[in-house]
Parts: sequence; structure tokens; C-alpha cells
Amino acid sequence: MLIHRPTHEEFQEYIVTMRYHLLLAVLVFAASTVTGYRCAALSPGFSAELMNKLSSQFGALVELPPLLLMLRIFAQNSVLCFAVILLGILFGIIPIVFLMYNGFIVGAVICAVSQKHGIALVLLNILPHGVIEIPMVLLSAAIGIRLGHETIKKLLGEGAIKKTLIDGLRIYAFWILPLLFVAAAIETALVI
Repeated sequence: MLIHRPTHEEFQEYIVTMRYHLLLAVLVFAASTVTGYRCAALSPGFSAELMNKLSSQFGALVELPPLLLMLRIFAQNSVLCFAVILLGILFGIIPIVFLMYNGFIVGAVICAVSQKHGIALVLLNILPHGVIEIPMVLLSAAIGIRLGHETIKKLLGEGAIKKTLIDGLRIYAFWILPLLFVAAAIETALVI
């Protein structure tokens, strides 16, 4: 049987079946974002150190030609989302930790940048690509969480790991990957 692209209706149905896993992913990410924001607000030294560390890690990326920058962003996000899905088999722990870490960093960066440059700059830099990228990251994590849930159910005698993984990878290949590419293109256009 050939793997076909899920239709828009199939994608919507899939999201409905994922609602609880997606809700958990959103809640973990949101709580971690708020925590990161609060930590940065309460500790200016922490936010300054974090921004310096991020600048040293990612500062050289801005020097890349636009096409290479876009491909680098796309590759990094694609690999991370793929890994989060696959590593979800370990009882869903890795996707949750991934969401906690990334939410914390996003919150801290929003706080640090908005304190220095204002919230308008933050919104201009995050919203255009973030409205695509963040939901795809959340969906990838939710797929990983669901896979972990199915692993637990399998240990109890009734999980559907293979079907969950195949369905999740179809959504990844035909929905998440293309939208991550669009987000990377938008993010690159904002940088140059």
C-alpha cells in the first residue's frame, strides 16, 4: 500500500484524535514559557547571560548566505521535530522535556528582548514565522507524547505503536515538513 498525502479532512480528523495529547503539549509549552519569562524578569543577570550564550551559539548563522541560512533553519527544525516524534516511544518523556526546555528559552528570550527593545520588536520577529513553526513543533511533540502513551498501553497489553508511528510520520512528512520549510523561509526573510 502506497503512503498517500493525508487530505485536509484527514488532517483535521487526525488533529481531533490528538486533542488530548495536543492539549498537554500546549499546556506544558505555555507553562514553561511563562516560567522562562518570570525567571528572566526576576533575574536580569540570568537573562543577560542567556542572551550572550544564544548570541555566541547562533550569531554566526546570521552571516550565512540567505539560502544556506534558510536550509540550516529548516534542517535543524526538521531533525528536532522528527527526533521528538521518534523518541516519544520512550513513554513520552523526551517530547515533554523538549517542550519544557524550548518553552523556557522562548519565555526568557521574549522577556529579555522586550525589556531591551520593546514588545513590538519581539512580536515582529516571532509572529510571522512563529504562527507556523510553533504549532508544528507542538504537533510533533504531541505525536511523540501519543506514541509514548501507546507504548505504555502496549506494556499493559493493548497499545497500537506501529499504527500510531505510521500515522504520525505521514503527518510529519506531508504537513509538518512543508510548513517548517515555509516558516524557515519567513524567518530567513526577517533576518536578511
